[in-house]
Amino acid sequence: MHFLTLHTEAHRAGAERRSKAPLSPSDGVSIRGGLTEGCDGEAVERLAALSGRTPPNGAVLFAERDGDPVAAIGLFDGTVVADHTRSDLRLRVRLRLERLFVRAVIAIRGI
Repeated sequence: MHFLTLHTEAHRAGAERRSKAPLSPSDGVSIRGGLTEGCDGEAVERLAALSGRTPPNGAVLFAERDGDPVAAIGLFDGTVVADHTRSDLRLRVRLRLERLFVRAVIAIRGI
């Protein structure tokens, strides 16, 4: 119950800040998991080509804007590929933090 109150207050404060501040390239981004196979694999390959890096292998986390992947990070190798015109440093740091969280959950709870 206490968490819900804090969450609501933080959400309200965030909404007030967003209304006053200019939009950032990382606003409105969602994070989801995927594999480097099929459609997700094509997205990872496209991001790797845009960033000039080797694509991550296996499980990845995607940062998506309007349903389109703009950055991805390998859960196990930590390789980041991104469209630098549609993502910023803050978004890539967020992906790294989300990766650490997922790895901690896997370590504690197992797969």
